[in-house]
Amino acid sequence: MVNVSGTSFVREAAIFEEISALSGEDVGRRVRIMGFVVDVQNGLITLSDDTGRVNVSVEDSPKLQAFIRVFGTISLSSDGTLLVRADLIQDIAALDKQLYKRAIRLFKTSFPRRND
Repeated sequence: MVNVSGTSFVREAAIFEEISALSGEDVGRRVRIMGFVVDVQNGLITLSDDTGRVNVSVEDSPKLQAFIRVFGTISLSSDGTLLVRADLIQDIAALDKQLYKRAIRLFKTSFPRRND
């Protein structure tokens, strides 16, 4: 819980998703995505993982080809395409990507997501 100027609020958890799992039905949902920066243009980057690409609105652009994790909220751009508005960007270049992929596969098979 965060206390700002005497008011308290709890921020919704940012759920990890592969880029291909994001859709317009998720507008307003907080997510955590990761991938490589494949394009940088005026406050907008394109992030790519093994499953797809998505545009991310950022204040400070990371370098091209940086491996990053983005915490943000799903929205739609003015032309109706999917957009993630970044709250936080982490440089995760030191992450062992192969070990991470194995861990994610193990997690998904051990704890399948329920469809509530």
